[in-house]
Amino acid sequence: MKIFQISSFNSCCSSFYSSIRCFEGVLRNHFLAIFKVHFYIFFVLLLIGSGWVYSQERTKVKYDVKCNKCGHENPQWIDEDKKGYVLYCNNCGGLGMLTEKIDSDVKTKSENNQSKKTNEPNPSDIPWEVVIGGAAIGAAVVAIRKKLKKSKNNKKENKQKEEEKAGYILQLSTKEFDFSEEKQGNLEVRVIKITETSEKSINAAIQIINPEPALHIQPNRGTTPLQCKLVLKDQPKENQFKITVIANAEGHQYQKDIQINAGGEPKIVFETAPNNKRSLRPDIKRLIALYAQVVDANNKPIDNLTESMVFTPIGDWAEISEP
Repeated sequence: MKIFQISSFNSCCSSFYSSIRCFEGVLRNHFLAIFKVHFYIFFVLLLIGSGWVYSQERTKVKYDVKCNKCGHENPQWIDEDKKGYVLYCNNCGGLGMLTEKIDSDVKTKSENNQSKKTNEPNPSDIPWEVVIGGAAIGAAVVAIRKKLKKSKNNKKENKQKEEEKAGYILQLSTKEFDFSEEKQGNLEVRVIKITETSEKSINAAIQIINPEPALHIQPNRGTTPLQCKLVLKDQPKENQFKITVIANAEGHQYQKDIQINAGGEPKIVFETAPNNKRSLRPDIKRLIALYAQVVDANNKPIDNLTESMVFTPIGDWAEISEP
């Protein structure tokens, strides 16, 4: 009997200990799962927080896309600047420049970094020459190399190897257009890079600023070598005006004006009725009808100028009706 009782007691104890051990395993797994969940949540929050801090750092640098002339906002400047295009205002057509709005702390660091960069060339030190046609390229090459040599002699020698200095030639097929007879013409633009040892044509971004709507230029931007067609479709407001060719070669910008001559001065042509009679005696009740019109050099009517004409009598012996 005792043996049977003891055996039964041991079995009950064994079952009890097994239950406790099983409960401990379940509890351990439960706490482990809770720990994993909290760890994942902490990791996600850490990533979100670091991203927010990074975004806050990035927002310290903002771009100023406002035109200095008219104050128009030009958000397209950011993408155009990345592509190397020359920036101009969509509202007034003026040249623009993309600048950064920097917080005081970032600005201080930027100024400190800029003070360390003593070997970067000043844009004003980059020589440019303009050549019309192709006859004077040799003289322009000589002039640029003289400027490069002079700039090199004025600077102290640096132990580190510096990049070879360069200048540029803006080559235009013509310096002016005369549309007195032909109302169209072609313009070719090239950019040549000149160093002390070499010269070669390069791809440069070109943009043509045209202030006159009557003159159509296609294309008005592109990469050299660039060929454009100019067509004067209407009489412009001014008989003489200028277009501007802007070249951007390897980050260095230069511009040159081209003169446009639209033709002769507008004139007034008129005739009278009846029989184109040009005399009228006073104190006689007779009428003469006068037909007047403003035309250009090719005798094409200019309606807007014709509508602005005013008839003024000379003397008090004649009466003029309303047009």
